[in-house]
Amino acid sequence: NLVITTSGVTVKNLKLVDIGIQVNDPATGVILSHDNVISNNLSNPSIITLTNSSRNKITDCSLKGSGINADGQIGILLDSLSNHNEITDCSVDNTDFAAYDITGSDNRVTHCRATNYNLGFAVFNFVGTTSTTGNVFTDCNADNCAQGTGFLLYANEVNVCNSSANNCVNAVVN
Repeated sequence: NLVITTSGVTVKNLKLVDIGIQVNDPATGVILSHDNVISNNLSNPSIITLTNSSRNKITDCSLKGSGINADGQIGILLDSLSNHNEITDCSVDNTDFAAYDITGSDNRVTHCRATNYNLGFAVFNFVGTTSTTGNVFTDCNADNCAQGTGFLLYANEVNVCNSSANNCVNAVVN
């Protein structure tokens, strides 16, 4: 992976094949912009991962995975300690587990698209906790999840505004 551990880094107009991007603690204020990531490498199942990293921006990125049988592959993963991040104008295609998997709080996902996946936009609390709150999805589209769910909201205080799920088994599960 391309691993970022320094605050204030910008990664722009980068094309990566078979590696992902990982933003790790103590990095904050990282900007990923106009990046194109194609990953068939299942040794790291997340294409973009934020680990204990907050106040970052991911904008206008295109992520392509290995497909629905890709052994749990995730497009963008924000762990439970990644809060106050913004994801805007991104598309995630062909991931197995989820296109967007968020377990942190107060993250904003706007104008994003998921196509061909099992879970499009997923928000989870860790088992036995209720700490994941305040995540907002605005103008997001989940398309072609013939085996799964467009929006899986298994957390408190999740807002979904002006969004749609098309050709999915379930549109919204809360």
